[in-house]
Amino acid sequence: MRKDIGGWHVVALDLWYAPGQAREVPANAGFSKALALLERAAKDHPEAVRLMDVSRFAEFERWQIYARHAHKCGFWGYAMAEVFGSRSRAGSHAGTQVPLLSIHFREANAPCAAPHLDAGGNPGAMHSILDVLRMLDPAEQRRLFGGTV
Repeated sequence: MRKDIGGWHVVALDLWYAPGQAREVPANAGFSKALALLERAAKDHPEAVRLMDVSRFAEFERWQIYARHAHKCGFWGYAMAEVFGSRSRAGSHAGTQVPLLSIHFREANAPCAAPHLDAGGNPGAMHSILDVLRMLDPAEQRRLFGGTV
């Protein structure tokens, strides 16, 4: 990821997921811990943290969520197609087999999505949702999650 989000301020966190459907893949590493943190944050900050169950969404609806984030990849310096499906079916797993987190920052016009593959300084490195939460400023982690991640 080309942007250093360490000093940025989180405005909103949106998680699209289907409870119990996440696959055991590198993109989902640490998801149960990340989900627990986000559930706590949603209780403490309901105005800023939303957890959306997409288990009843049609594949096209999930693809639309993916597409809204995929066109921001150039801004952030990451890739998403193979994380949420395949090159031929990009976004087909968005929210179900691979949960999608969107982080909105005061300092950026485009939301950051996780998980993703780094296309910047460490090409091909997978950054899970938990990895990206750990990249947040420690003060933001304490504000949102009650401590550092």
